[in-house]
Amino acid sequence: MGSLNYWMPALRKFHKDYNWVSTRADHLYEAITSAVNRPPEYRMVFEALNLLYQYILIYGDWERWVRLWFDALRNAQGIKDAPAQTHLWREMGGLYVLSGNHKRGRAAFLNFLERAKEKNELKLVLSGYIGLIRLQTISQDASFNDELVNSAVELAQQINEPKLWAELHQALGMAYNSRHEIIRALAHGQTAYCYWYHLKDTVEMARVAFTLAQTCRVAQLFQQAKRFLELSRSLYALTPSGARHAALDYEEGQLYLDQGAYDKAAQWFEYVKLEFSTLNQPYYRAAALHSLGVTYAYLGRFEDSQTHFEEALKIWRDLENIYEQANLYYGWAEMEKRRSNRVKCSEYLYEGLRRCEELPNTPARRKLEEGMNDIVDEIS
Repeated sequence: MGSLNYWMPALRKFHKDYNWVSTRADHLYEAITSAVNRPPEYRMVFEALNLLYQYILIYGDWERWVRLWFDALRNAQGIKDAPAQTHLWREMGGLYVLSGNHKRGRAAFLNFLERAKEKNELKLVLSGYIGLIRLQTISQDASFNDELVNSAVELAQQINEPKLWAELHQALGMAYNSRHEIIRALAHGQTAYCYWYHLKDTVEMARVAFTLAQTCRVAQLFQQAKRFLELSRSLYALTPSGARHAALDYEEGQLYLDQGAYDKAAQWFEYVKLEFSTLNQPYYRAAALHSLGVTYAYLGRFEDSQTHFEEALKIWRDLENIYEQANLYYGWAEMEKRRSNRVKCSEYLYEGLRRCEELPNTPARRKLEEGMNDIVDEIS
């Protein structure tokens, strides 16, 4: 297996070769697990986790690794290593975004941002803002406002580094996409893609293309969405990543669902559900179950629809994702309307509209409210 000291020279050399890392991930995990409890190796552990961070984000193998981040953070606090603590908080925030746990992610980013501001490390402060903006992709709230965006943009102008500009535009594209602010999402997403293309970062280009596919689908620009999705697939193919392929397959299903091809959508979502059963990504597992519930309702498979809505709702509640709970109740109400159950339909409309009141006033919220109010009018 080898000690961490044994692995570090190769890790420093090959950490960006994700194929190399993926075949050795278990050995590296065991080596770090052993080293994290040995004080002389604390700083080597910090370095190893930092080198592995991007790989873990791409492969989605976050849960077992985040425990090591906690152990490393505890050690950094014990030896009063402030810079290590700052970086560990930022990376923990990113892992929690991946997990869908927005509350822990926000707490980690706020801790990171506070430390960065205390040290007046401008690049790290900007990274903190970018992390908070990214959180909007899994939970919409009022913390995303003009003040946050302006602070981030002003700081990016002051630092003026292409990589940070790319990260900021990418985060803004993702945030505006989640809120269904289409023009802004497309503008920031395409700008981010140009930056990553110039920087020759294939993985980030693939991520941005995926977000642009989502944005075009929401805007009902289905041909463009398909092209961006195919672009994302081709770019990810250059870097093996099972978790990302599952997300791409999910988006393929959404494209069919939004165009009314329910049989094909069901086939993709059923496959995706199996994919996510082997990956520890509760957010996407809930999304797959949720979308299957919607698809089965359109196919008249009401019992299957209800079962999947119930499973998805449990996860959305665990993640405390208010928007997706509201969205699910909307789909569930639509299903009950289709099977002429007005009592249940009214109950789910009430639950959905009540949750909308907790959301910021965005196009995404307004679309949900309009859809539910239309059903209210139909059954009144």
